[in-house]
Amino acid sequence: MRMLKRRLSSLTKARSGASPMRLTERGVRKSLRLMAGAMLTICVLPLLTQSVDATYGNTPARALPSPNPKVVGLIADARNALREDDVRRALTDLKLAVGIEPTNPTVLMELGVAFNRAGAFADAEDTLSRARSLGAPDDLVLGPLFEAMLARGENQVVLDLYADPSSSDRSPLAATILRARALALEALGDDAAAQTAMQRSLAIRRDYDGLMAAARIAFLHENWAQADKLVDEALALAPGNISALVFKSDVALKRNDQAGALAIAEKLVAEKPRSLAARLERIKVYLSVGMTEDAKPEVDRILAQKPDLAIANYYRAIILARRGNMTGAWGVAHALPSEFLQSDVEIAVNVANMALEAGFLESAAKVLSATVFANPGLLEPRLELADIRLRQKSPQYALNALALVEDSKDPRVAVLFARAYLMSKRPTEAQNYIARAIALGGGEALAALGKDVALAGLRSWIAQHRDNLLARRQYALLLLRFGDPKGARAQYEQLVREHPDDALALNNLSWLVVDEAPARALDLAKRAVKLQPTSPDYWDTLGCMQLRRSDPKGALISLRRAHQLQGNDAEIAYHLALALDANGARADAKALLSSVAMHEDFADREKAQRLLETWR
Repeated sequence: MRMLKRRLSSLTKARSGASPMRLTERGVRKSLRLMAGAMLTICVLPLLTQSVDATYGNTPARALPSPNPKVVGLIADARNALREDDVRRALTDLKLAVGIEPTNPTVLMELGVAFNRAGAFADAEDTLSRARSLGAPDDLVLGPLFEAMLARGENQVVLDLYADPSSSDRSPLAATILRARALALEALGDDAAAQTAMQRSLAIRRDYDGLMAAARIAFLHENWAQADKLVDEALALAPGNISALVFKSDVALKRNDQAGALAIAEKLVAEKPRSLAARLERIKVYLSVGMTEDAKPEVDRILAQKPDLAIANYYRAIILARRGNMTGAWGVAHALPSEFLQSDVEIAVNVANMALEAGFLESAAKVLSATVFANPGLLEPRLELADIRLRQKSPQYALNALALVEDSKDPRVAVLFARAYLMSKRPTEAQNYIARAIALGGGEALAALGKDVALAGLRSWIAQHRDNLLARRQYALLLLRFGDPKGARAQYEQLVREHPDDALALNNLSWLVVDEAPARALDLAKRAVKLQPTSPDYWDTLGCMQLRRSDPKGALISLRRAHQLQGNDAEIAYHLALALDANGARADAKALLSSVAMHEDFADREKAQRLLETWR
C-alpha cells in the first residue's frame, strides 16, 4: 500500500474561528503569501458610484452636459467607451472635452469618474474637487469623489470634512455621506460606528450603491453569507451588473466555493467577451484555484493590448512568483503605481512579500508602512511590517509598529513583542509576553522564537498550569515541528491517558504509532471520529488508516465523508482518489486526481501528476 502523508492536526485557529489547521509535511502556513499558493483575493474597491449606466443615468435627463455639440459628442463617446471598458479612449475623449470647456463642471465630473475607472485616484480627486467648486451638484459628484478619497486612504479626511448628518436628515445626499463615513470608519477599525453609519444609510436609501457598500463591510468582517445576500439584493436592482457579479465571484472564493466562482467568471466572459472587467475576474479566479497556466495567456493577451494596465501587470508578477521567479516578480511589481498598490490591502501585502522573497526588505517595509498608515485598524499588514523590522535587526522599529496593538488579544502580537524584547536584550519583558502569548492560546506561535526558547516557555507555563490542556497540546505539536516525534508521542500518550476524550490527541497519536502499531492507530482514529464526527481531518486520518489496513471499502466511506465536509482540500481529494482506485473505480479516481494535480499549493502535486501519468 502506498505510503500516505501524515496528517497531524494543529491548534492554530484563524481569526474568523475556522476549524483547526493541520500540521503536515508542507510546513507552517505562510499568512497571505500568494507565492506559496494561498488563496488570491483581490478585494473589490467599495464603489460609491454604481455602474457606468447608473452613474450617468440622471445627467442627460436633467440637462445636456454642454451647449457645444462637439463636447456632447465627446462625452457620449466616452460613456460608450467606459461601458466597453475602454478607459484609455474615454480619457482621451474627456480630456479633449475639458480642453474645449475647462470650466464646465459636468465635463470635469465625467473626467473624474473616468480617472477613477483608470485607477488614477489622485487625478480623480483633483478633478472632481474642481468640478464641485465650479458648481457640480453634490448628489452627483460626492459619490465618485468619496471613491477617490477612500481609495487613497484618506479615511480620516473624509470623516473630518463630511460631518455625520443629523438623524432627521433623510436626504439622498445624507445616505451617500453616511455610506462614505461607514467605509472610512471600517478602514480605521471602528467597526461599531461603521455598522451604525451603514445601517442609517440603508434606512434612508436601500439602493445598489448602499447594498454594495454594506456587502463590502460584511466581506471585511468575513461574514460571507451576509455579503452574498446583500450582493444578490443589489443584483436584483441592477441585473447583470459586472461589478456586482465580480464581487459575488470574490465572495464565492472566500466561501471556498471554487466551482461557483469559476462558473460565475466563465459566464461573465461568455456573456460579455469584450468586457475587460470580466476577463480580469476570470484571471483572478484562475489564479485563486491554482490554474496559473490558464491565467498566463489571458494576462499576456491583455498586456499586448494594454501594456500599462496595473492590474494585468500585477497578475503577471503573481504568475512569475508562482513559478518561483521572485526576482522577476518583484521586477514587475516594483514598477506598479503606489496608488494601485495601496488601493487594496491584500495587493499591498502580496507585493511586499514579493519584495521580501526577492531580498528587498526595505522595499517591502516601505510598501507595508504606507498600508499601515492608511489602514491603522488592520492587523495583518502591521504584523508583517513588524516581522520585517525584526528581520532587519531593528527591534525598536518593530516595537513602534506594534505600539497601537499592544493590548491585542491576538497571540501573534505578543510573540512579536517577545521577539523584539529578546533582540533588545530585555529578557524580563520578553518572558512576560511569552506568558501572555500562551495565555491567549498562542503557544504554537512561539515557534518563531526558536526551539529552545519556545519549548522552555511552554514547559514553564505547563508546570504552573498543569490543567491547561491547550498548552500541553501545543507543546506536543512544537516537539513535532522541531523534529522530536519521540518526545511528541510521549506527550500525546500522556494526554490520551489523562483525557481519553481528546479527539485531537487521539488523531495525532494515531499517526505517530501507525508504523509500529497499525491496529492501534486504526482504533485511535476511530475514537477521534466518534468524538468529533464533523471533522474532515479526522475522517481523512481514519480513511488513510483503513487503506493501510487493506480495508478499501471502509476507506472509501471515510474519505468520501471527509471530502463532503471539506471539498476544496487537495490532500483529502488525493487520498480519496487513491481509495477510489483501490475499489476499482479508476475512471472516477483519475478525474479526481486530475483536479488535484491542478492545485499548485498541494505539497504532493508532483506525486499526483506522476501517478496520473501511470494511469493513462
